[in-house]
Parts: sequence; structure tokens; C-alpha cells
Amino acid sequence: MVILRMLLLLAGLGLLAGGQAWAAEPATTSLMAPSSRDQLSVVLTSRRESVISAEVRAQVNRIHREFGQSFNTGQVLIELDSSTFHRLNLDKAEVMLEAARKAHAVTLQLFNEKSASILELEKTKADLAVAEVNRRFALRGVTLCRVVAPYAGRVEKLFVNEHELVDEGRPLVKIVDDSVLRARIILPSDLFGSLKVGQPMNILIKETGKEVAAKISHISAVLDPASGTFEVYAEVDNAGGAMRSGMTGRLQMAGGRR
Repeated sequence: MVILRMLLLLAGLGLLAGGQAWAAEPATTSLMAPSSRDQLSVVLTSRRESVISAEVRAQVNRIHREFGQSFNTGQVLIELDSSTFHRLNLDKAEVMLEAARKAHAVTLQLFNEKSASILELEKTKADLAVAEVNRRFALRGVTLCRVVAPYAGRVEKLFVNEHELVDEGRPLVKIVDDSVLRARIILPSDLFGSLKVGQPMNILIKETGKEVAAKISHISAVLDPASGTFEVYAEVDNAGGAMRSGMTGRLQMAGGRR
């Protein structure tokens, strides 16, 4: 009888312990939930960046904007030497163009006087057209010696030094447009249906300690089934230039998580 009571007591303790372990499982799940929020980190990148290469073979005459400096649209970044080959080529093309114009004018007059054939007239007309094309081509060579900025931004990297001879196609400078920064965000897939383009967000920038406003500009078309995440881009106004590409932060959606 005593043995039976002891067995029943032990069995009861086992059931109680099992019940406590069973009840503790939801608590373990809730503790894991915040780990998904660790993915709500943000990396800022420039919205536009470009590597500008030489379009003609020439010597680097002057570098107008150095590493880290800002510039405006159309401002000269690098000036290549046009005074040797390209300028002389343009002078030659202009002389040839003037000669072709005179030859065509004389032949036209002779044709009107019935002293030149239509074939001779057409030849001078073709020579004039070729001379005009050669002149435009030579002028373009001179123009391309001035490397101008296609948009406002900053110099990220220079690939050449002054007085170097560069070949056509060689990279000269890398530029970035940081007036509007792009925030790259990896979010858990359970947020996919609650986001839309134009939705406001707040980002706490780690390097400055300041919170900035952002708006979603792009939402990934697919989800990653392995990680259960998807990618979002948001744009951050940086007209004042206080932030830089490469800064990081933490995300907070306006109005809280839906």
C-alpha cells in the first residue's frame, strides 16, 4: 500500500513537471519574437553614382574637383589637354571645310555656265558634306577634353593624376549624387502586405544620433523564402549634406508596426 502511494505521488509530480514545461513553451516563442526586429537595420547608399571615363586620348591638364569635394551640374571636373592633337585636328578640319565650300561654289558657277558636268557638281557637294562631318568630329574631340558633371554631387574617387596620359575608355573619376540618399532595408516577410510605396518611415541614424524622415520608393517584387525577408528602398532627403553614403541606422515605421 505504501509502495502504491509512492508511485502515485511520483506520477503526479511527473505530470506537474510536464505541465510546467508545456506551459513554458509559449514564453520561449515570445522571447524569440524580438529577434526579427534585429533585421530592421538600414544602410544608406547614394541614389546615383557614375564612373566617368575618358572619351579621347589626351594628357590630364587639370583636376578641378578633388576627392570629397562637391560640384554642380555642368561643372568641369577634369580638363584634358586639347592644345596639341585635338585643337590642331580641328584647325585642319576647318581649313578643309573652307576649301570644300569654295570648290563647290566655283563648280556650281561653272555648272550654271554649262562649263562643268552634273557629276563634277555632285562630287564637290559630297566633298563639302564630308568636310562638314569631319569638322563636327574634330570639334567633338576638343569638347570632350572638358569632362563635365552630368548631375550635382560629390567626388568619391579619382583614378588619375595631373599630367598623366590617358587612353580613350580609361576611368577618370567616380561621382555620387547624395542630395537624396537611398535607404536599403531588409524586412521580415510578415510586413510585406502592410507596406506601400510612398509610406513614411523614420530612421535613427547611428553616426549622427538624429532621426530623419524617409518614404518608401521601391518594394521588392519577390520574397526570400530561405530567410523569410524581403527588400525595401526608401528615399531620404539630404539636401543639406549632413549625411553620407555608407551610414547606418535603425528603422521605425510612422504610426508603428501594423
